[in-house]
Formats: sequence, structure tokens, C-alpha cells
Amino acid sequence: MSKTTWNSDPAFQAIRKAAADSLKEEAQVIGDIADDTAPNDEGDMISTRTVTRKQLVARITYPSPYAVRQHESRKYRHRNGRRAKWLELTINEQAHLFAGRIAGRIARRLQ
Repeated sequence: MSKTTWNSDPAFQAIRKAAADSLKEEAQVIGDIADDTAPNDEGDMISTRTVTRKQLVARITYPSPYAVRQHESRKYRHRNGRRAKWLELTINEQAHLFAGRIAGRIARRLQ
């Protein structure tokens, strides 16, 4: 009787890399969508957006000095569909689509 041994490490590594890359791509998409509703009186805050990934965690940040205040304060009046909590609200609005988009990207990478 012969035995077959399968080393699953390369497969798991490929899946993990595909998931990590897909997660960063999804964060870019979310950032792009969020930018459409971010306050932009002068426009420089949106241009500071960065997307980073470390392992399986993606981070979207707006490092301009007033981004936190603009995001958190509901006292400001924003024009033309712009809003406070723009990133948080976009993430919540897009949450039902994350898994499918990420799964599709992973599947395409593993073909």
C-alpha cells in the first residue's frame, strides 16, 4: 500500500497572500468611495489618504491635521453630499459587499 503525503504549506501561503493582497485592494476601493463624501472645502485632506496593510489587517487613514475633527464632529455643515463620519459610514454601507469582492479576488489569484 502506498502513502501519499501532501505538504499544504505552499497552498496555505498562497491563499494567505491572496487574501492579504485582496484585503488591501478592497481598502483602496472603500477609500475611493469614502472620498466621494469626505469634506473637501480645500481638497487637501482627501489627498492625504493612505491605505496600508500588515498581515491580514488593512488600515485607511487621513493623516491631515484636521481629519479627525472633521470625521468625528457632527457640528460642521458639509456641502454637496459631504458628511461627517464619511469613512465609518462608507464601511458600514459597503460591509455586505466586502466578503464577495475579496473572495472573488482571491479566487482569481489562485486560478
